[in-house]
Formats: sequence, structure tokens, C-alpha cells
Amino acid sequence: MPIAKVSSKGQVTIPAEIRKFLGVTPGSRLRFVIRGDVVQIEKDGKGIAALKGSLQVDGEQDFLKARHHAMGEVAGEIAKEGQGD
Repeated sequence: MPIAKVSSKGQVTIPAEIRKFLGVTPGSRLRFVIRGDVVQIEKDGKGIAALKGSLQVDGEQDFLKARHHAMGEVAGEIAKEGQGD
């Protein structure tokens, strides 16, 4: 059973075998669940990467075109707000 020491800042290094088991990499998010007198560590799959592939789209998507379109819409809304003053 792996053991870790708590630093003066309250930080703990997760042992390598636990990181490997959970698939934890730098930037991974972990959830701490308290159940009675036990704390359970779970990998939090709610990060942005967990959403990849969750939406079905037809064909290839052009991110730059979509961003340009969205920026144009926002600029139009800002211009309208400025005219209302």
C-alpha cells in the first residue's frame, strides 16, 4: 500500500502506481470524496477533454471561420448597445 507524506503546504505527491492506475497526467483534475472516515480519490472526467466527441456534427468543422462569425456577431451587438445610449 503506497504511503505519501504531507508537505508543510498541505500538498501530497500521488505515488506513481496510483497515478498510472487512474491515468493521471499533469493537468488532470481529481475529486476527493468523503465517505465516513474514508477519503476516496477519483479522476474527475468533467474537464474539457472529457467532452471530446460528445456532440455529433455533420462534416468537417472550420474553427477559425466559426470564431470569426461569432466575433462578428458580438461586434454587432456591441455596436447596437452603443447606439442605444
